[in-house]
Amino acid sequence: MEDQMYHEVRFMRYAYSLADPNTTGEVAAKCHALASPERLAILRMLYDSAHTISEIARAMHMSVSTAVFHLNILKQAGLIEILLMPGKRGQVQLCHTVFTSLHIYNHSLEPSSDATRFVQDIPVGLYTAAEPEFPSGFCTREEQIMFDDGNIFTPRRVEAMLLWASASFVEYTVSNIHAAVPSAA
Repeated sequence: MEDQMYHEVRFMRYAYSLADPNTTGEVAAKCHALASPERLAILRMLYDSAHTISEIARAMHMSVSTAVFHLNILKQAGLIEILLMPGKRGQVQLCHTVFTSLHIYNHSLEPSSDATRFVQDIPVGLYTAAEPEFPSGFCTREEQIMFDDGNIFTPRRVEAMLLWASASFVEYTVSNIHAAVPSAA
């Protein structure tokens, strides 16, 4: 249907356009990191929960040095973070993913002059309704904020990089008032 408006909503982090020459290095690094079956398996493992390097090596049936090699490539691509945490005998390196989805487009991510397409970016924390069950919350770049006090609309949500809940729904309201106003001749 040619007269139908195409509306695309993107969550801003990890959306890249092949048409943008400024993202070539980031796209190449992410594609390189994802081009290994071992690294994809590590990402699948880290999707559900964080793990130490030795846990990853054991689960993947590889040496710790090989696991570190793959984890460093994932870290350099910005797909995981490795945190130093206190352990039983010193510090432990804990690995976790920093994304839930990665989008690579073959078109510009900027709003199009095409009257049938409108692109709108929405930060993940700018939900308009939610009913999360405990445990639930969100992470900013610096901290984890839990919804255990029932305050799901805290102003800090605009900094959210990740939302999670054991069961819930999150709703976003997107304006459909974006058609160009005809100019008076």
